Amino acid sequence: MKTRLFKLLLFSLVFLFLIADCNVKQGSQGPASKNGTNGTNRVNGSIGQQGSAFGFRSTPCISSVLSPNKLWWVCESISYKDIKVDGKVIGQGEIYNIETYNAISGNKVAGFTISSTASRGTIISWPDNYTFVYKTTQKLIYFNIDKNEILKEVFIARPVGVQAHDMVYIPAGWFWMGCNPNNNKCPAFETPYHKVYLDAYYIDRNDVTVNEYTKCVNADKCTVPCTGVDCNYGVSGRENDPINCVDWNQANAYCKWKGGDLPTEAEWEKAARGTDGRTYPWGNKWDISNVCYNQKSTCAVGSYPQGASPYGVMDMAGNVYQWCSDLYDENYYANSPDHNPKGPKSGKGPDSEGDRVVRGGSWFLGVNRELRTFKRFWFEPWYRGGNGGFRCTRQVSK
Repeated sequence: MKTRLFKLLLFSLVFLFLIADCNVKQGSQGPASKNGTNGTNRVNGSIGQQGSAFGFRSTPCISSVLSPNKLWWVCESISYKDIKVDGKVIGQGEIYNIETYNAISGNKVAGFTISSTASRGTIISWPDNYTFVYKTTQKLIYFNIDKNEILKEVFIARPVGVQAHDMVYIPAGWFWMGCNPNNNKCPAFETPYHKVYLDAYYIDRNDVTVNEYTKCVNADKCTVPCTGVDCNYGVSGRENDPINCVDWNQANAYCKWKGGDLPTEAEWEKAARGTDGRTYPWGNKWDISNVCYNQKSTCAVGSYPQGASPYGVMDMAGNVYQWCSDLYDENYYANSPDHNPKGPKSGKGPDSEGDRVVRGGSWFLGVNRELRTFKRFWFEPWYRGGNGGFRCTRQVSK
C-alpha cells in the first residue's frame, strides 16, 4: 500500500511539472509581412515561471528539457560578464548556463557554461540516465550529471571547398506530393495528397553558399545582400554557410547567372522526399540529430549528412528556407496539373498577390512539424530575412 501511495505521489509531481512546462509563452513568428514579423511559431519555455511554485528558480530559462526518465530538468539561461581591456570594462558578453535540476526536489545538481562564441546548442540524446549530449554548431558536449563534469567534447568539422557545380541528378518519373493524411494531420493548403510526374533535372546538392554568391557579386551579376543581425554576407567564418538575407529577385538572378533556375515547388519536394512520400528527407521518424534546427545561427552547408534526402540532397530540412520559382496559392493543389507543374499564373498569397513559395524550414525554428518535406510556406518577394536562402536547378537539356 505504501509503495502504491509513493508511486502515485511521484506521478503527481511529475505530472504537475509537465503541465507547467506546457504553460509557455509563444512568440508569433508568422509569415513575412510588412510589419516585420516572419517565420513560424517559436516557443520559449520559462522554467522560472514553473519553478517559482517549487522554489528552485527565480529567473526564466530560454529553453528547458525534461529527461526521458523524467528525473532531470535541464534549463538553459543567459547571464552576462564584464569584458575588460587594460582593466577597464568596455562592455558585457553573454554566457550560456546549462543547469540540471532534480525534477522531484527542484534542487540544482549539476551544470556547465559555454561562451556565446561557442553558440547556443540543443540536447540531442541521452546515452544513459545520467549523461546527455549537448550539440552546438561547433562541437558535441557529453555531460555527466552524477559526476557534474564534461566527459568529452567532439568537435564537428565544418565543410570547406564546396563547389557550385556540385549538382544531383533527379530522374524523370512520378512521386507523391502533399500531405499524406494516413501519417499526418493535414492542413487544407497541403492537400490533396497527389501523384506528380516530373521530367529529369539537376538540383544543387547544397544551398548556395556565401562564397559562391560573393563570386556573382564580384562579377557584377548579383547585388549585395543585406548585412547585420543573422546575415552571413561578409562575416568571417561563414563563407561555407548558406547565403541568406537575399530576396526572391536576387536569388533568381544568381540562378540565371549560373545557367539555371530556382526550383519549382514540385521539383523541390521531389528532391527532398523521393518517391515514397516520406515525411522527412531521411524517413518518417523525427530525429533532431539530422538537421540544423533550433540553433543560434545557420550551419555550414552539408553539416548533417545523415539528414540527406534519398537522392543525397543536403539541408532540405532546416538551415534556411529556400526560395522556389512558384507564386503562392493555398488552393493550387486542387487544380494543379499532374505533369511538370510550374505554379499558378497569378498568386493568391496571404500577404500579397506576389507572395512566393519557400520550402524547408530554418535554423531557428523550434517546432519540427515546420520541417516536414511537404510543408508549404511563403515570403513576400522583397523579404530579406536571415532565415531565407536558396538553391538552383537545371534542366537536363540545358
